Amino acid sequence: MKNRILKYIDPAEPGLEIGGGFYPKVFKKDGVNLEILNLLTRDELVAQITEKKRKLNLTGGVFDDLSLVEEVDHVWKGESYAELTGKPNHYHWIIASHVIEHVPDLIGFINDCASVLNKEKGVLSLAIPDKRFLFDRFRALSGIGFVIDSHLNACKTSTLGSVIEADLYSVLHNGSSVWRGDLADEQKTFELRTHFDKPKMEGFVSYMQEQVRTCYVDRHRWCFTPTSFRLLIEDLYQLGFIELREIDFQHTVGCEFFMTLGFNGEGFNTPRLDALKAIEKEQADFSLQDYFPGVKRLVDQVNEKCIESVSIYGAGVIGDSVINYISSNTNIKISKVFDRDKTGNLYGYTIEPTEAISNLPDGHCILIASQSFKEQILQFFASHYEEKNFDLMCFHEE
Repeated sequence: MKNRILKYIDPAEPGLEIGGGFYPKVFKKDGVNLEILNLLTRDELVAQITEKKRKLNLTGGVFDDLSLVEEVDHVWKGESYAELTGKPNHYHWIIASHVIEHVPDLIGFINDCASVLNKEKGVLSLAIPDKRFLFDRFRALSGIGFVIDSHLNACKTSTLGSVIEADLYSVLHNGSSVWRGDLADEQKTFELRTHFDKPKMEGFVSYMQEQVRTCYVDRHRWCFTPTSFRLLIEDLYQLGFIELREIDFQHTVGCEFFMTLGFNGEGFNTPRLDALKAIEKEQADFSLQDYFPGVKRLVDQVNEKCIESVSIYGAGVIGDSVINYISSNTNIKISKVFDRDKTGNLYGYTIEPTEAISNLPDGHCILIASQSFKEQILQFFASHYEEKNFDLMCFHEE
């Protein structure tokens, strides 16, 4: 996934990685013009990594090679990033992978990043966990109200309520705290990460109150699905809370999605009601893995024929999965999206009526993203568009 978060990064230009202790995305030894900002010093990071490896038997990256742990240039103690670095309007890029969901003040974090970014070229590149595919699965989405209130209250540390929620609602899926959203697994076997019996519950609040009072308790403060985050960022921009706006968005791969923000972004322009419906659909009782095998076979057919551009007929859950997979895993261009009944917008594509299919060029490849009405759709194309000689490819669940 590294290339996704680095899409708008020029390693020769001055940059800043926030966090990155366990899973750094770029390295100074590779000639990257990089500074590191973290809560911990390098020695503290090494100690934490060593302890996590011992407890959890983690392997790969810094867990096998501590020399990969970069020297921390800026140790954050709560001051503004401009004050900490002494470099306002300086960095051409900032990387923050799996950071924004932890920060107590999301608006303050984005504005801090904006304060040290170059106003002409600066970008903030984010990797954000999709709450559907990790331990936050059963937590509520973070709404704009709590985000704004946390900023106005100048939150600098975890709140008692957010820590309690994170612990009580945390789950494992088939024994794992993180799982891929593009792997088939119909069992969806969940279990609680921690079982709270009555004695444990009785002492939990007082214990957590003391923890929150005396130290930073690291939990996910915020939970998002792709569209909920896109709408939140656009709303915060339109309301004047942040200066940065969406430049680019990449759909969920594995358990994370990606967004690049900048001063000149065009934003998330999906109509609000369509976005809200998309958020509801993202949380429905299905997931990407339900359709992944059939979607992958369909797209593999396109790749085998070296087709560079396709349109999609069907804007339901299968069409949603097809667009998601193509956008995240291929260079195939999606020209148009059509549906018999649905209107509006799907992942930035305007859903066009069936009649508009006649405007497509002869021989164009159309992916039939439907299971229940596949035969009727094929009959419709045969009776209405036989002379267009479309290259029709169908989704098959089995």
